[in-house]
Amino acid sequence: MHPALQHLLICISFRWDIRRLVFLQATLQLLSLYPTNVNVKVVSDRPEFVHKVLATWLQDRNFSVGKGYMFHVTSEGPINPLQHLGWLNWAHRDIFARDQLLDNYTSFMHIEDDMHVPFRALVAWAEDTDLLRLHSSNHSRGFYRTVFDVHGDIHHSDNIVADAIDFPQHASKSIVIGGQLFAQLPNPYAAMWVADQPLLSRYLKSRHWHVVNDSPWGFTEMGSGSVQFVDVPEGFDSSWLVPIDNETLCPAAIAGIRHSSNKGPDDVNGPWGKLSICDLFV
Repeated sequence: MHPALQHLLICISFRWDIRRLVFLQATLQLLSLYPTNVNVKVVSDRPEFVHKVLATWLQDRNFSVGKGYMFHVTSEGPINPLQHLGWLNWAHRDIFARDQLLDNYTSFMHIEDDMHVPFRALVAWAEDTDLLRLHSSNHSRGFYRTVFDVHGDIHHSDNIVADAIDFPQHASKSIVIGGQLFAQLPNPYAAMWVADQPLLSRYLKSRHWHVVNDSPWGFTEMGSGSVQFVDVPEGFDSSWLVPIDNETLCPAAIAGIRHSSNKGPDDVNGPWGKLSICDLFV
């Protein structure tokens, strides 16, 4: 087991909506299968309702936990009152700041209620994080989101890029470390983030831990972001890099995650889910 994955504190942002309980349940079922110790806090605007749902799921034994591992899930309201529901995406930060040094947590992850993040993706993240630190303390390992289109083909979901990042001009910025190619995403947004203790400490001290007026994304999206725009290395537009398959020169599949709701490509004429993963890089 990689040292960074021995005890995870995971916060899930969940705006109370009974129609989305099916996605929350699927997310928790996946997390319960992680072969490590996991503490999950479902951060909600109605934690009392979520508490009753979780009690039922736990009673029905909906979650399978590997022998010798701990899986604990609770609901919690925001520590600070929400000015509006958009602040719910930021509420996990107060919890991470409060609990960072408790219970020997080794890493922290924030996800939306429908995020599908396989454990193997976290193992690759931890290993790549070690590798990137050999090159630069400011580069960090990112993820990219995928969606299935109406024909069952898989695509990168973010062909709408942030105003601050000009696609595809900057898409080919890359580095090679230990024979592994890493490249910058045109839009380094994944609706989740994960950090080990050193990375969380650096993030906590940065200006982007709080709301800033010159953010490259919208308010809600910045709440789900992490160190993408913290101490950006010279020549890059963000600190997030993803590994590239050395044979296909496409983003490595191990860095891909997805929404279990597959949200985005419902409208076949819409802009989401129309960009081939391999077209991300020039």
